[in-house]
Amino acid sequence: MPDTTPQNNLPFPTCDGLAKIGFFSDFSQEVLEKIAPLVKTLSLPAGSTLFHYGEPHQDVIQIICSGVVRQIWPDGKARERYIGEVLGISSYLDNRPHGSTIIAQENCEFLLLPAEELRRLEATSSSVSDAMDRSIAEHIHHCIATAMEVAPFLNLSVTQVMKAPIISLGPDATLREAYQLMRHQRIGSLVIMDKGESDGEENAGNSQGKPIGLLTCLELHEAIWDKGLSGEDKVISAGYQPPHEIPATASLRQAEHLQERKGIKYLIVTKKGSPIGILSQTDILRAIAKVSPPLLAEIKRTEDIASLHQLYLRIPRFAADIRPWNRSATATISVLNEAHQAILQHCVTLTLAEIVEQGGGAPPGLFALVLLGSGGRSEMLLTPDQDNAIILADEVEKDPAALQWFAKFTDTLNKTMAKVGYRLCPGEIMARNPSWQKGLSTWRRQFNHIIAYPNPKAARWANIALDLRHLYGDEELVIALRREIAEKLREKPRLLRMMVEDDAEGRPPLGFFNRLITTTANGKKHRIDLKRNALRIVADVARVYAWREGIDAHDTVGRLQGLVQQGVLSYEVVKTTLAAYDALLDLYMDQKLRQALESAHDDDHHDDKLLDHDLLSPHEQELLRISLRTVKRLQKRLQQDFEIG
Repeated sequence: MPDTTPQNNLPFPTCDGLAKIGFFSDFSQEVLEKIAPLVKTLSLPAGSTLFHYGEPHQDVIQIICSGVVRQIWPDGKARERYIGEVLGISSYLDNRPHGSTIIAQENCEFLLLPAEELRRLEATSSSVSDAMDRSIAEHIHHCIATAMEVAPFLNLSVTQVMKAPIISLGPDATLREAYQLMRHQRIGSLVIMDKGESDGEENAGNSQGKPIGLLTCLELHEAIWDKGLSGEDKVISAGYQPPHEIPATASLRQAEHLQERKGIKYLIVTKKGSPIGILSQTDILRAIAKVSPPLLAEIKRTEDIASLHQLYLRIPRFAADIRPWNRSATATISVLNEAHQAILQHCVTLTLAEIVEQGGGAPPGLFALVLLGSGGRSEMLLTPDQDNAIILADEVEKDPAALQWFAKFTDTLNKTMAKVGYRLCPGEIMARNPSWQKGLSTWRRQFNHIIAYPNPKAARWANIALDLRHLYGDEELVIALRREIAEKLREKPRLLRMMVEDDAEGRPPLGFFNRLITTTANGKKHRIDLKRNALRIVADVARVYAWREGIDAHDTVGRLQGLVQQGVLSYEVVKTTLAAYDALLDLYMDQKLRQALESAHDDDHHDDKLLDHDLLSPHEQELLRISLRTVKRLQKRLQQDFEIG
């Protein structure tokens, strides 16, 4: 084993030197002055090992200053790591032995940063915390990318969606030629090829040569209007984007992760090193949009409950069909919820038709059915329970006959939804329950009361009720109620604090030194309640912050993105959180989808809601730990903001 004793033979560490390295680039001068004397340097010749799989963590993280290393996992998976990347993050987070081996591919230089000091600075400096968030998010993305190579349902390649051939121009072409070519081809981007390989419209589509940049409509607009360039200036003088390539064998999901990680919209697809097409975020969105309409149209044509039940049984297969399009887990859930919502809405339509056929007549007034909980957030998974309520127009609540009609309607509706496949809520959080069936003014009074006089029971109720979203009927009733709630919470936010206290009863399954904690359930060992102790925590955090800040978004992702826009949470915190949230959703969905497909059309199948840790690969286990640690950090941030001990 090579000598890895820190050697101070590099021109580091100085504050100016550290500031030029990506990890330290946003550190304040004060932090740099504190950390520079503690940083050590290390040189390794090609072929040397930085650390081996299973070796104890040396309480340092390593940052690559020069050279390339290869990271190898016990199952033989490997990838290259480059300048600026941080090594040893997983072990840093939980003090576990190293989960992989790092070998220098060429002569390499590293900075060694003491973990104990880094943890202390994380707690006191936002710039250090943001730097760790960036590295953690990058690590999560890399873990996902490695796991994706062996994941099921991920066999659709980028070549099936990309635009081909590539439309390109040479660097000496003019901005006017670029504009005319974009307009003629009706495209939003052009590839700038190395000189001589493609020059002008006559060579549009030539994919020979090496891409040196990507010119989009936005850069073209900025070049002329902001930089004052003329149409006769060369495209090379515009602010083009550096090219980002992806091999033709990659999946759409891998492409999307690369786009997200690099913060880019376009990828150049290559085969044997030569560009053959271009892939945009819009191309991926269009691809996924093609998957859902056939099922949605079939749902609307269904004429009876039995047929609708058969469509419900196809939900797992539908979800499996979505995944080959390789969108993120949150995007998959979004499309899945389109199907759930369409089925639930059709349940209402069929129920109303049944009542009319039986002589009950049409609704005797305005009403709005709303989804609560995961349905209200558009985050229903494969087999959600019913969580719903009904808002009645005030005049309906004053009419006993109208109330009787709606009592029969909601009871029939909830039973219809159960026949289709949506189980009755064990806690009776359903429209047929008088507690969840009220006029608009009564709903307003109830919310106003619990906001003015909150208690722990009300806080738990609010964690469900504040995720209300329109399903069917008069949407203005829902809008009016949400507006009233937002105004009252801004005046009296104490309920939100109690909701944070309720959320604190669920914690990520991490113990001392962030070691993973599993449980035994139904005689099965190594189980994790990922929904309650991870996914729900992220949703709870997003909900509380969003209502406090008046962000009118229903879903967790939209709420977190809104918090960035309003400056409540930093971009780095939200980026890391969303990466972890998507990774956890993906791990959970993968197992649940496997189970559902294995028990297809089995109405008596027991729905195991826990994650089986033993079924995860080494990469997935590492991904689980680091993602849970991110959730733990987010929950702690929320509790600190609301001064919860």
